[in-house]
Amino acid sequence: MINILGFAMRKFPQDSVIISDAKNTIMGTAAATGNMNNYAAQGSLAFQKGRYAAAAKFFLQASQEEPNNYTHFENIGICYYTNKNFETSIQYFDKANSLPQNTAGKSYFFKAMALIASGKKDQACTALAEAKKRSYAEADSFIKVNCQ
Repeated sequence: MINILGFAMRKFPQDSVIISDAKNTIMGTAAATGNMNNYAAQGSLAFQKGRYAAAAKFFLQASQEEPNNYTHFENIGICYYTNKNFETSIQYFDKANSLPQNTAGKSYFFKAMALIASGKKDQACTALAEAKKRSYAEADSFIKVNCQ
């Protein structure tokens, strides 16, 4: 993904702000600009290889470098969620949701999925409603199945 964004920046220099924003969202601002040890990129690579615990550690390091970047906390949560450690994942989704720059619904959606997997459907519906409010595309279908 990072290589594709780099190519896009070279191919479409007039759109470099949009592409740079996408790169920052994926990797974190410091990693995208080369100002840190690229923990987010290492986390993404570990995740792609199915090494979820290692990925979570890399994203945790990235979050220590950039404590206001919600994507790091969201990624930690997704690592724990994928590894079926639902209670821990919820803590990181809550941290991501607590940061004001997080206006997307992804963290709420995955929090809801972790709550459903933990048998807490009633709490999941609140998170799904927030994900829907923030225009997360998949929220509607899960609300229909779980919150009627």
